[in-house]
Amino acid sequence: RDLHSFPTRRSSDLWSCMAGFCIGVGNMWKFPYMVGANGGGAFLLCYIAMAIFVGIPLFLIEVQLGRSSQLSGISGMQKLTGKKGSFWNSIGWLGTVSGFIIGVYCLPLVGGWVLGYIFKIAGGSLRGMNNEQVIKAFADYSGSWNCVALTAVYAFFVWLIMNTGVKRGVEKLCKIAMPTLIVLLIGLAIYSNTLPGSRKGLLWYLTPDFSAITFNVLQAAAVQVFFSIGIGMCCGFVYGSYIKKDANMVGDTAGVAMLDTFVAILSGLVITPALFAFNIEPTSGSSLIFITLPQMFNAMSPVAGTLFGVLFLIAIFLAGTTTVVGFFEAVQTNLMDTLGWGRKKADLVTTVAAFVFALPATLSVGTGA
Repeated sequence: RDLHSFPTRRSSDLWSCMAGFCIGVGNMWKFPYMVGANGGGAFLLCYIAMAIFVGIPLFLIEVQLGRSSQLSGISGMQKLTGKKGSFWNSIGWLGTVSGFIIGVYCLPLVGGWVLGYIFKIAGGSLRGMNNEQVIKAFADYSGSWNCVALTAVYAFFVWLIMNTGVKRGVEKLCKIAMPTLIVLLIGLAIYSNTLPGSRKGLLWYLTPDFSAITFNVLQAAAVQVFFSIGIGMCCGFVYGSYIKKDANMVGDTAGVAMLDTFVAILSGLVITPALFAFNIEPTSGSSLIFITLPQMFNAMSPVAGTLFGVLFLIAIFLAGTTTVVGFFEAVQTNLMDTLGWGRKKADLVTTVAAFVFALPATLSVGTGA
């Protein structure tokens, strides 16, 4: 497969792709509402501890498995165990299937919902709505054929990126998206923390209440670390297979995980102070972006609300796209190694299958008006 050109090139090229996979919807979409649902600073402290003591070691192990085998998860585990019937080979299958399922879930989330809401907020269609109207607007759109259409357009966009290979597609996307994402987040964090009343939210976010640290909070932090860094989804395994066996990867792997954690913390610095500034409940859950945030944007001036909303959703779109590409890269590489397919065939089958599975999932959400 053409991706084995990686071992003869700079390791920074590969690590930019791996960072792009790790930094995605887990940081931008899920992390802020997990903070709100689990005690603010208490969850943040647990998350950082879990990332250091659990996330980085396990991520390093997964990447090392890929480097040792120089193959993707399914074929790599068979090579490492030395026999096809070993129980440990199921790790490769489980990781590949898990990555595909999560990629299917992210396809309409990033392509249908986020992309659609960029147009909605830019066009001002949500401006002036009250809480009930915003909720109804999301319910009507989230399962609609308009959402499906944008998901199809997005699937085609992902297919184009994947079809060009890592050098011209995945790597170029990550090199552009990652710096842009971080610059946007820093700018939005500065703006969010200048809003009147934002200081209370900042203190709630950064000051841990140790009495709120329970087993459930620790468990939620551990799950979020797995989801955000992307442990056990075969993506680290695949990217590890492109690393030369004599390369020193400990520092780079830790750096990727730390950058992922930094972006998650930064997204919290964008969302949490703004929520407190506009008296919006931080425990709004998974609807935070698509129901709660439009209310926050409506509370601003028309220009500021539109600008803030569009920039933040663009940041989520960039992060989500690098994640989706990472998931599908792992799936199609397993198809290439296991079935002997070429990149173009594996890419087409992966993206078409993902869209087909995403179709009923998309239409089952909301009212589908």
